[in-house]
Amino acid sequence: MRMFSSFMRITHKWPRFGRVLLAFCIVFAYGVAVGRLHLPPYSALKVVYTTVASLVNGTPDSPPTYAPTTQPGLAYIEREGSPSSLHFPDNLETIEELNFWQDTRRLLFSQRMLYPLTGSVTIDRDQPVRLSSYSQQRCTVLLDGIPEFSFYRLSPHGDADLLPALAVFMGHGYINQLLTDPNSYQRAAAKTFAEAGFIVYVMENIGMTPHDNNHLCIDQALRMTSRGWYHLLFAHQRIMLDEMLSDPRIDKKRIGAAGVSTGGLLALTALVQEPQISAASIQGIFGSMRISFVRDRKHHCSCGAIPGLLPEFDLPEMVLVSMPRSLHIANGEHDGFPPEEASRVIEQLKPIMQHFGFTAPHFTIHPEAHTFDVGNALIHFRQAFDLHR
Repeated sequence: MRMFSSFMRITHKWPRFGRVLLAFCIVFAYGVAVGRLHLPPYSALKVVYTTVASLVNGTPDSPPTYAPTTQPGLAYIEREGSPSSLHFPDNLETIEELNFWQDTRRLLFSQRMLYPLTGSVTIDRDQPVRLSSYSQQRCTVLLDGIPEFSFYRLSPHGDADLLPALAVFMGHGYINQLLTDPNSYQRAAAKTFAEAGFIVYVMENIGMTPHDNNHLCIDQALRMTSRGWYHLLFAHQRIMLDEMLSDPRIDKKRIGAAGVSTGGLLALTALVQEPQISAASIQGIFGSMRISFVRDRKHHCSCGAIPGLLPEFDLPEMVLVSMPRSLHIANGEHDGFPPEEASRVIEQLKPIMQHFGFTAPHFTIHPEAHTFDVGNALIHFRQAFDLHR
C-alpha cells in the first residue's frame, strides 16, 4: 500500500500513458531483481519501494545542517549496528575448557532460543513418491494431533546400508524452490543433493507455505512474549534433526547441514543444536547480525532482528560454539549480505580457531547475487565426508 500511495503521489498529474509506462518499468525492475539477480521477492520489493520513495521525497538541494547521531534515538541504532569484538572469553586455553564453555552455550541456546512447544509429537508420513533417482516423502509433524509443520525426506534408490545425509533448510520463499525449481534462488538444491546420493531432509518454514505467507504476522505475535518466528523454526529443526538421527539408513558419521539466506542461518543453528552434524555449507547470510539487521536493516526482512540472539549468538559466536566442524561459507559477489562482511568476520575468527588447532572456514564468493551455490556445496560435502565420486 505504501508503494501504491507513493506511485499515486508521483503520477497524479501525469497523462495516462506516463503512468502506464512508469508502472511497466517498476514491474520490469522487480522481475529483473527476482528472475535475473535472484533477490528474494521481499528484498526486491524493498529495493523498488526505496527507489519510488526517493522519487517522491526528492533529493535535498543542500545537506542537512545537523549530524545524524544528534537525532534522538539514532545514536542507539548507530552503536548497535557497528562491528564489535567477539563475545568469547579470553581465558580459555585448553580443549577441555573450550568444550565446557561450548556445552554451557549450547544449553543456553536451547533454553533461550527454542520456542517451548507443548503437546505430544507424532509424525504423519505420506506414501513416498518415486522419482527418477530417488523417492520423496512428505512428513507432517503434529502436536497433540494438530498439524504444526512439514518436512520432506528424499532418499536415493538402491540397497546401500548407510548413506551420507544432509539437513537442508529453506530461505524466504517456498519449499519447491529447494525441491523442484532450479531457476529459483534456492536452485533446487535438495533435489541435486539427493541425485548425488545423499539422504536429504528438508524443513518447510512455518508461515511460508504455498497457501499462505504470514511469517511476519507470526513474528509480531510472538514478540509479545520476547520470542519471534525464528524461535519456532529453531524448535522445529530440533524435531526434524531428532527424526533424522533415528533414520536407520543414515551414516551417523556423515551428516551435514546446508541452506541459503534464512536457510544458511538455520544450517548454523543446526550445528549449535546437534554435535553429530560434522559439516555445513552456510550461504548468503554470514557476517554479524549487527551489520545485516541493524545497519543494513532496510535491505532485509524485519524477522531477522531475532529477540535474544545478541550478544551470545551472533553468527561468528555460533561458529565458536560449534567448532571444530568442516565449514563452507559462501556469499554472492552482488549479495545483499556482502562478502566483504563475511570475510571480515572470518578474519576475526581465525586467531581463536588457530589457537585451538582448528581449520578456519572455507570461504567462496560466487559471481551471482543472493543464490545457493550448490556446486561448491556439493564439493565441500564430498571432501568433508571423503566421498570419492
